Amino acid sequence: MTNETLNSDDGSLTNVSLGASMPNSGVIPVLTQTSNLSPSGHPIKRCLVESGLSFTGNVTAEGTCTIAGNLIGNMHEKASGELQVVISESGNVQGDIYASKVSVMGACQGTVDASGGSVDLHPNSVVKGHIRYGQLQVNSAELNATLERSTEKKNR
Repeated sequence: MTNETLNSDDGSLTNVSLGASMPNSGVIPVLTQTSNLSPSGHPIKRCLVESGLSFTGNVTAEGTCTIAGNLIGNMHEKASGELQVVISESGNVQGDIYASKVSVMGACQGTVDASGGSVDLHPNSVVKGHIRYGQLQVNSAELNATLERSTEKKNR
């Protein structure tokens, strides 16, 4: 067997025979998940599709989800929580959105289902498809959709 010299954390050198087990370093690196806490002490849940990123697939989430890139697929609210979707000015969604609150500043094509919740369409937003809402606010948006008012929250 040949020997190999290793530097340890304290700067000392250790000879180890190749093929033998590594010496105990005493420290094992561990990845830990960190989260921000709200003032009430609950974790803040967020997801983001960044500008320049294109994501194809279905998303099931809770908390706030911001779409600044492209999403091709459906977004569903987790049964245990509420989902707020924000489509930013650079965001584009092609698919269905099932959430408690939807705010569109970019483009969206498909069904937007915020039954019992709210949908806000901001200036310069482009929305095509079907919108189901409890409350609807339209501010100079390009809207080509069927509107359906639904005050009861449906299973998403």
